[in-house]
Amino acid sequence: MQTEEFKTTKLWDKVQNAITTLQTTPDSIPQIRFAISKVRAAFHDYHMSIVSYIDYLVRVGTLECIEEREKIEDILDYHKHYVDTVVAEGNERKKELTAEMGSARLSSRASSRASSASSAALRAQARGDAAAAIKKAELEKKRNEIESQLALQIQQELALSRQKINEKAQLESHRESHRYRE
Repeated sequence: MQTEEFKTTKLWDKVQNAITTLQTTPDSIPQIRFAISKVRAAFHDYHMSIVSYIDYLVRVGTLECIEEREKIEDILDYHKHYVDTVVAEGNERKKELTAEMGSARLSSRASSRASSASSAALRAQARGDAAAAIKKAELEKKRNEIESQLALQIQQELALSRQKINEKAQLESHRESHRYRE
């Protein structure tokens, strides 16, 4: 089971690297689109590995495996929500860029027609830019909250797993000491 956990941890690291790449991608629609596809592909690999591991745990069917499966399903749901949020942020950036490009085209046409129309377009663009900046900040705050919650949950799960391993080792040691006494 530990090799499977190691494998899924490495796959999740790839997902996080793809997310970081997406979040640091310059404001270019094709680059954002490519980065989103990388996040989705990395998460797909991670998801398939987790599903395979869950199938294994179901086949084994011990109480410990059932508990492990439930824990992993919770983590998977949380990871899926996190990735969906990040992808939604990327798609929102694409929409904002598309809108900015459209408003820039409209603004340049309007400025050639009349300076008052140009001024109105610039004000509208400034309002749109401000709204986009606020939305981006809100999404960033939400992403940071999710990352913090995820990190805390993973730490708690690791602590619980270590505790179970230690308890199991103590139980085995206790059993061995009773065998030698008999």
